[in-house]
Amino acid sequence: MVPDAVFPEPLHASRDGSAPVGARAVRECCRLLQTRAGELRRIPAGARVEKLGRFTRRWLDHDYPHRRLATRRIVSATGFSTQVVEEGLDALFRAWSAEAMTALLETEFAGALCTDHAADSNPPEVMVPRLEGGARIVPSRRNRGLTAIPPRLVGHILAGNVHPPALQSLLAALLVGSPSFLKAPSAEPWFATSLVRSLREEVPDLGRFVAVATWPGEQTSCNEVLLHEADIVVAFGSDSTVQEIRRMLPARTRLVVRSHRVSVGYVAREVMTRGQVPEVARAFASDVALFDQQGCLSPHAILVETGGDLEPVEFARELAGRALPGIARVLPPRQLGLAEGADLLQFKGVQSLSGTVLPSAGGAVVVTHAERISAPGPGRTLFVRPVATLEEALAYLGPILDNLQGVAVAAGERRWGEVARCFALSGATRICAPGTLQSPPACWPGDGLRPLGALVRWVSLEPRDSPPGEPSSKR
Repeated sequence: MVPDAVFPEPLHASRDGSAPVGARAVRECCRLLQTRAGELRRIPAGARVEKLGRFTRRWLDHDYPHRRLATRRIVSATGFSTQVVEEGLDALFRAWSAEAMTALLETEFAGALCTDHAADSNPPEVMVPRLEGGARIVPSRRNRGLTAIPPRLVGHILAGNVHPPALQSLLAALLVGSPSFLKAPSAEPWFATSLVRSLREEVPDLGRFVAVATWPGEQTSCNEVLLHEADIVVAFGSDSTVQEIRRMLPARTRLVVRSHRVSVGYVAREVMTRGQVPEVARAFASDVALFDQQGCLSPHAILVETGGDLEPVEFARELAGRALPGIARVLPPRQLGLAEGADLLQFKGVQSLSGTVLPSAGGAVVVTHAERISAPGPGRTLFVRPVATLEEALAYLGPILDNLQGVAVAAGERRWGEVARCFALSGATRICAPGTLQSPPACWPGDGLRPLGALVRWVSLEPRDSPPGEPSSKR
């Protein structure tokens, strides 16, 4: 069972909700949204933020009907416990408050975002061009004449393993002033659909710029239409999914890739004390529990320095024996199916040949001395790898450095900067404290890309009376 597509009026009212979505319907919807791009830009950015802030606050109410329905559907489709889904939704919608969105716009654009809302005054020395629909561009003084032009239509191709990207990607497009078409994943289409239905009810003057539909992956005609009609496509999914999208993508369509990523933890020797290890282990356990190791910010390995008061194996025992069982009482693990259960047993057997396997709630902690990181087993399973130096840690992570996303660092004040710099230079896009890995702020540049800046096209607007460059002979 899949939810009905949600198209903007008048298309939505004329659709047969029981009929499958076809290429023609997708094309008509995309073109209707494109015609409304100028209308969306005429809504001042501050007004969009205020409306979207009311929308995200509404979703913080656990009794909100759309949230209750989405929670039930996500639990059914993914196997996540209700508590895990509720905790994830709370963290997600708290991060995208009106205050956070205001700060995000100011940080990324500093007034350089093009809207169709005429400013009260224009810098007299700058020529102000006219855009389709009478748009007025006012270059930002702080950005030295740079102006950001939002696309007419953003296509979002969502993945089904975790749900936060649907909200993050949709809000980013609306903040820059772009209509959106969301292709919801077949595996879990309900969250994206609930978001759009909720937006239409709570903020109808923004909901009319958004559509959502789902169709089987093999229905390539719909995919091709979306890729051809959108000015920019934000694609989430595996490397193979992204490769297939690249193959079909027209040369003129920009692609923002949000592909498979891996996160890890790092524990410095100065915090390996009997007083600090339980607290650090509990913090990492919460990172493991949220989304049951299926998200790009789930820590697949924790690298623990040797030479502290306690050995890395003692940290692993605290994590497996107390921290993970403790968090499981609050955030129960996902129930594994027969196939996953068999895979977990096989994984434990293989790892026991060369490491120490510590069974735990919903998975296992494996103390390993392998030279290179490998894929963990299903469920709440992760590696603890003793390391003597940062160089040894990077060598162990070699196979995934190109896909490194987040690193949760537990270190003393004097060393935290050193460790953070090392991982930042090695490819990580987020360095944070344990226990916060799964709750990124709205300003987080996931995959190394700014949430808003990745969507826009930059234009340099220069004074019309600026002198031409001097001939080289006079220099």
